[in-house]
Amino acid sequence: MSLRQGGPAPSDSGDESSLASAPSSSKRQQSSSRDRDARAKESSDEKDARIGQRFGKYKLTRLIGLGGMAQVYEAEDTLLNRRVAVKFLTESRRQQSTAVERFINEAQVAGRLNHPNIIAIYDIGFEHDTYYIAMELLNPGSAGSFVKQKGRMTWVEAAQTIMQCCSALDAAHKAGIIHRDIKPDNILCSPAGTAKLADFGLVKELHIDDNAGLTQSGVVVGTPLFMSPEQCTAQPLDPRSDIYSLGCTFYALLTGSPPFPTGSVPQIMLQHCKSKVPDPRVLAPDVPEAIVRVVERSTHKRPEERYQTAAEMLAALTVVLEEAPRPTFEFLVLGAASRPGTRQRGNGAARLRSESGPRSPDSHGSPGGNRLNEGTSTPNNEPGAEAQSKSASSLSRRAALFGGIGLLAAASGIAWWRLRGPSASDGGKQTQGSAGTTKEPLYVGVLNSLSGPLFDSGRPVIDATLLAIEELNSHGGVLGRPIEAIVADGKSDNATFAKEAERLLVEKKVLTIFGGWSPSNRRTLKKIIEKHKSLLMFPARDEGMEDSEYIIYCGSTPNQVVSPAIRYFVEQGVLKRLFVIGTDGLSSNISAQLMRDGLKAFP
Repeated sequence: MSLRQGGPAPSDSGDESSLASAPSSSKRQQSSSRDRDARAKESSDEKDARIGQRFGKYKLTRLIGLGGMAQVYEAEDTLLNRRVAVKFLTESRRQQSTAVERFINEAQVAGRLNHPNIIAIYDIGFEHDTYYIAMELLNPGSAGSFVKQKGRMTWVEAAQTIMQCCSALDAAHKAGIIHRDIKPDNILCSPAGTAKLADFGLVKELHIDDNAGLTQSGVVVGTPLFMSPEQCTAQPLDPRSDIYSLGCTFYALLTGSPPFPTGSVPQIMLQHCKSKVPDPRVLAPDVPEAIVRVVERSTHKRPEERYQTAAEMLAALTVVLEEAPRPTFEFLVLGAASRPGTRQRGNGAARLRSESGPRSPDSHGSPGGNRLNEGTSTPNNEPGAEAQSKSASSLSRRAALFGGIGLLAAASGIAWWRLRGPSASDGGKQTQGSAGTTKEPLYVGVLNSLSGPLFDSGRPVIDATLLAIEELNSHGGVLGRPIEAIVADGKSDNATFAKEAERLLVEKKVLTIFGGWSPSNRRTLKKIIEKHKSLLMFPARDEGMEDSEYIIYCGSTPNQVVSPAIRYFVEQGVLKRLFVIGTDGLSSNISAQLMRDGLKAFP
């Protein structure tokens, strides 16, 4: 099928499931049906053979996704004791050298892109005569499957999703990588409620002439429903092609339908080249004019008339969302972070009320934020995949652990302090539930960064806080009442931390806030907490030069680290000369002064 006589034809190594989504003849539908049946049988057969089998250090536990291109399993990393996703090419694809090369290329490219909105690749291996990719295990379902099952997103959630994809594309483009297959099926969600861009199998590297031989001259690859005009005609591509595809994806999330949903593949591609993308308000009347303008500019036929970078598109959406309403999100939602399979969870799980709202990016333009990959879907007879949160640094996890221990030690005292008086003596109000009379929960706020550059530090702190609450609830709660956490996203932005703290205290009436990570987070929260005479549990280390009766400081201070270290090195006789090299921050200056004072104590 060609766009015109002698024109380029779609490559049969592209996205099979997306090509098949255009209307076709009954003969093709019958063939597609037979293919699906064959794939289902193959998946069923392979599921029985693979479940419980080891591939490297990964022990497969269940099938969570299948499609024409790949099969995805949940697995246990037996060395790190965490749950991951392991992806395999289908049997038919394993016989195609180009498919195998793209499979490997996907792992290599995504593996070197370290960004909170790009799928994290852990490992690639070859065992039992097949390649596999190990990656993070995230929420089941893509943005594409969400739209197919539930219809269009609210414009705010759609815009937030696209903003995070802009951040991911900006990082990829700066690394010299064009994705070439941006579509709703390749947008996933992490347990932190952030968007993840996946499927880098069709990437084009700008500084490599033929992309390792994966692209033939004059051959179209990608998904016709979302292709740029230059991609449809096999012209040279640059990052603006991805921006066009992202604009079409934005249209699909806003309306529940691709811009040009009907016709044969050549007809759809011709519309991308000649026809203006429709106004999304035809299908979604509530979409504001400013969002329509973003769609129109990103999908302009001429690349020079589009946003020239993903960062420009991100900035435009950020302005629109500044005063946007805060609807309840349905796709960008918190998921249950996977726990190691060997650990048994107690019955008193923490009650968690997640309030998702628009997560605008921080001042650096980096919003926080798999279902697993191209053409996969969750089988009807399989439970939803338990999600695996993005790995944080070891420093963040150690700090989070200490913070969690501090929460366990202090939470009972906090609740007593806040509830002392008549309400404490009667144990709180009684509410009638389905299982009988229960006591009203104690509401607390959990405020940290679920997006932005502090995401890696904020998420483990939230996990540690919820774990501490869960353990308290498993032992009867506090004063016989369960604790219910209301989680809010500080977005790595101090102004947002202040706004969310005010909302939690005034609107949600929380008794205490657990949160903050950086010194500036703490100083921002301190003003709000002291104004309302509430309490803040701050989990991280601090400079040691601050004292507030409304804050419980859980982390270490410089003197607890520096003084023992100086004493040890001097007593061991290994300290000859001391050089102080670091930032000019308050903690660094205090540490340097402690070193000088500590050395004076020794002859």
